Amino acid sequence: MTMQLLLLLLLFTSAASDPHWLPATATWYGSPEGDGSDGGACGYGSMVDVRPYKAHDGAVSPVLFKNGEGCGACYKVRCLDSRMCSRRAATIIVTDECPGGYCSGGKTHFDLSGAAFGRMAVSGYGSNLRNKGEIQVVYRRELARDEAHMGCQLVHNRGTFEGTFLTEATTLSTKEPSLQEMSFQETGLPRQLTLLA
Repeated sequence: MTMQLLLLLLLFTSAASDPHWLPATATWYGSPEGDGSDGGACGYGSMVDVRPYKAHDGAVSPVLFKNGEGCGACYKVRCLDSRMCSRRAATIIVTDECPGGYCSGGKTHFDLSGAAFGRMAVSGYGSNLRNKGEIQVVYRRELARDEAHMGCQLVHNRGTFEGTFLTEATTLSTKEPSLQEMSFQETGLPRQLTLLA
């Protein structure tokens, strides 16, 4: 038992001292294999249920949320318990803020969807890992797989079309996402809508 604790401490120390990986904590929410909640502080609404967000969404503490500037940021998150955690990191896209509780007090914390949290586990240990509650992790900022994402939500409600377009772009120079939203409302049949970048 002492040897396992020593190995875990050594793994955490080496990962935390790696300048590319930083220490944090993580929890999970929703159903065990779920994609996470619809909506969230970033305003993605039901778009979190489709790619690229599906099963990759998560909430972050105010330290990473940065009053909304952290929306759309991509992170690799890896857990450290060698008995249950694989060496594979889960890819997380910030879709929400998790204020209070585990996320308070200036801590760096990830509150992940059940599916994303379970993806960090060794095969067959997803439920064991989820049963631990709060766990120690390391994380690093990643560029999104695509340089830009665009989501569209169009709702028809009694002769009126309402829609929201969300675009997220990450530049190579800043590695910070830029989120822009355009909403519209049109009565009758929709006309041509042109988006200029």
